[in-house]
Amino acid sequence: MSARVSYSELIARAREKRDAEYKKLSSFTISQIETATEKATHRWSWANACLYKQDNSQIKCAANAVLGFIQSIEKREESFSDMIQMIYLVFTANFSEIEIQKIGEKLLKFDTKFLQISSQLFAKLGKPSSQSQQLVIKLLQKLFKVHYHSLLFPLLLCIRENLPNSIRIDQDVTFQVYKSLHLKKKITIMKKT
Repeated sequence: MSARVSYSELIARAREKRDAEYKKLSSFTISQIETATEKATHRWSWANACLYKQDNSQIKCAANAVLGFIQSIEKREESFSDMIQMIYLVFTANFSEIEIQKIGEKLLKFDTKFLQISSQLFAKLGKPSSQSQQLVIKLLQKLFKVHYHSLLFPLLLCIRENLPNSIRIDQDVTFQVYKSLHLKKKITIMKKT
């Protein structure tokens, strides 16, 4: 014969079961939850980047990808591939002026992370003027204030050499970047003849 269980015993068992579930849930730490969120954001960024590459008219996907990459780059130490993908999207997507300003505000918060991709930034300076070129100038100006020792030689090289892709920096861009150096002496550059 089965023993009858009283209502109070059922309630007690249900509470024990509930408490066990709460203990399982509370065993997740905040860092585990943050890690899962970071991974999801990272995957979301790459998915949006792939959607944009398939159809270049999907500017919203490019914007989502860039903003997601920005979040990923802020959180992760190893972010070179994300930086390259993000800057590629910034250079290729036909963002509106408002979107470029939003993205620019977020990008200007980065400091040394852009040193990893300085060659890509300098390459953009040689392209026809655009909103993204103005963003690159702002980024380089900010970086030059602290890291001029790392960026001066690549800048001089871009100005001085005729590279295969005819990358040349016009006088206005050069002046804007040099303005941020705060050097006491003028740097003169001999053009190659």
